[in-house]
Amino acid sequence: MGRRVHTDMREYDYAKLQALVIDDDPFFLRLLTQMLEQIGLGRVNQAREGSQGLAEFDLMLPDVVFCDIHMQPIDGMAFLGSVRQMSDPMLAATPIVFVTADATLGAGGAARKYSANGYLVKPFSQVQLKNRLDAIIARSPELSRLLSISPAGVGS
Repeated sequence: MGRRVHTDMREYDYAKLQALVIDDDPFFLRLLTQMLEQIGLGRVNQAREGSQGLAEFDLMLPDVVFCDIHMQPIDGMAFLGSVRQMSDPMLAATPIVFVTADATLGAGGAARKYSANGYLVKPFSQVQLKNRLDAIIARSPELSRLLSISPAGVGS
């Protein structure tokens, strides 16, 4: 059974969650994958740039994507735009979090402009990553239902 994670309102079973990590830096790709696995995610797939990420997205249909902004030949913004334009509204609404070393206000503005579900500035801690994941789950009725174990305090 996956790790149970307690939030203010619910416990979540992250073992049911599938994530896709897209980053052109092999070290960071491994690091972020390991962090997500330590949180307890059941499946974490990887891609090294946007076009590979789109192919992997189509294969695995992830629940959440963590994507670098600055990659070649297809960057994170082009990847996000491609997902948001998918004909299936459920796939088009997949939560996507930008991960970037760019701490400027431009990165946050790009995240909002392209309808990303937030961004994390590298380097970030596992606690910051988990907090971002918790916020995504809290805002998604589908993910909340999928991952909920019980209301906090019930059956504990």
